[in-house]
Amino acid sequence: MYISLFIHAYPSLNAWKYLVATVVFWFAQLLWRAVRKGMLRPNGGFLRPNKCRIRRFTSNNEKEHFFEIVVENSNDFSWSPGQHLFVKIPGLRCLESHPFSILSICEPRGDSDIKLLVKTGGLGGLTRYLYDKLPDTGYTESNIYIDGPYGGCSRQTGSFESVFLMASGTGISAIIPFLNEACREIKKGESITEYVQLDWFIRQSENIEWILPELETIVSHYSDLVLQSSARVNIHVKEDMAGSDSEFMKHLRDSFSQSSSSESESKEELSLKPASTDLITIVNAKSNVLDIIKDAGEKLQPRNVFVVSGSDSMKTQVSNSVASLQARVFDNTNVQEIYLHSESFGW
Repeated sequence: MYISLFIHAYPSLNAWKYLVATVVFWFAQLLWRAVRKGMLRPNGGFLRPNKCRIRRFTSNNEKEHFFEIVVENSNDFSWSPGQHLFVKIPGLRCLESHPFSILSICEPRGDSDIKLLVKTGGLGGLTRYLYDKLPDTGYTESNIYIDGPYGGCSRQTGSFESVFLMASGTGISAIIPFLNEACREIKKGESITEYVQLDWFIRQSENIEWILPELETIVSHYSDLVLQSSARVNIHVKEDMAGSDSEFMKHLRDSFSQSSSSESESKEELSLKPASTDLITIVNAKSNVLDIIKDAGEKLQPRNVFVVSGSDSMKTQVSNSVASLQARVFDNTNVQEIYLHSESFGW
């Protein structure tokens, strides 16, 4: 449309100047991205792709398909909670790049891999095309270019006494790093954070496979926060679990138990450590978001943050409910701030 307008108005209004300015600006931002955060970074492996491993999740069903991309962090790539990056696979639709939230936790020493959770799109899309090429089991190795990180939250969780995290479906990929950061801040005692709570809404219990390694890490490192009433993880499963409470759920409990026990034994405090189920609660019901926000309103401290990621309908509910809590700031209570940060996947 812009080109058609240019041709029509070329003889007048100096239209060519506007076209040239637009093209120059567009190429300039592409070059800046490539040099600053993309494949042309001088200190990040100039024109050198990263190695990655890709696999399907075993919990996939006929209607929904998910897979993970684990990128080898060989260039000291670092990120903060809630950030995303663009990926480009050489030889596979090289003109397309897609944004994905970074699920993995960035360790201070900078040697953690970059894990991405991917939900396939419609027929003909890049993610569906890539998914169809994957074997049913096992990893497939490939090369990948990463561009980022971008986005994130403008405030750190350490600036708030209470941190409330809410996610639905694959929106958990943007939330898990916030959970780990808040737990780490509480355990260190170097910030004002005193309480963190995560509520994750999924359709079936098998979806927990998406973040099982991350949950095991959190359980092994931060189960002792339950004794202080400082951490809570609630997983709300919509579908009936009566028929699925079998091998996967047993594996889930065993994984959490082993993670909690290994950390306890290493500190010789096995008798003092709570069971992993004290940290993570699986609720088999279609929970009401409004009720959860209302319950969170009873736990407000002077400075509070709500971080939400997931479906548009859930984000709308959470945003409206959190907005209604703002009245607490003007009442004669100790609540000074209620901050809301939402992650969007609509682009």
